[in-house]
Amino acid sequence: MKHFIALLTLTAFFYSTLPASAALFSYPSEDKVWFTVDIPAAWKPAIDDDETLEATSPEEDAYLAFWVLKGKTEIAGLEKDIDDTLKELVKKPKLTSDTPTKKTINGIEFTMFAGTGKDADDNSPLGFEIFLFSPQPGKLGIFYCQYKADATKPVIASLIKVVESIKKGK
Repeated sequence: MKHFIALLTLTAFFYSTLPASAALFSYPSEDKVWFTVDIPAAWKPAIDDDETLEATSPEEDAYLAFWVLKGKTEIAGLEKDIDDTLKELVKKPKLTSDTPTKKTINGIEFTMFAGTGKDADDNSPLGFEIFLFSPQPGKLGIFYCQYKADATKPVIASLIKVVESIKKGK
């Protein structure tokens, strides 16, 4: 019996250390890949009709979305696009810095903005981040994520892994 319990404990430990399965998405489609990204399958990622890739953590303490602005007219509307997103999802958004952070991941240069606010649905404190990048010439990719201020370390680690998984298409 002791051996059975030890084996059961060891098996449970082994499975808990395995990475969660992820879904690899090619954006905007498998046929026309501007970039790829891995999102935990448990977050149920999906691309909607307007080509926005969205996912929510199982506990609903984090949300993410990717979309791309195409051409000069759409890119010129970036500020309005971001403002509309924040108005829909965040009450009293406040940037944590007036200066964006530059970061290169997998050869892609990102411009990142971070902030805080209140969840538009339940008024709980949250953090948000906006990453801008160019997946193709003449296109501007936007990765938006928000997470509850008390989100667990695994949730934050999942969001970091999503960002670090972004790769340009071939």
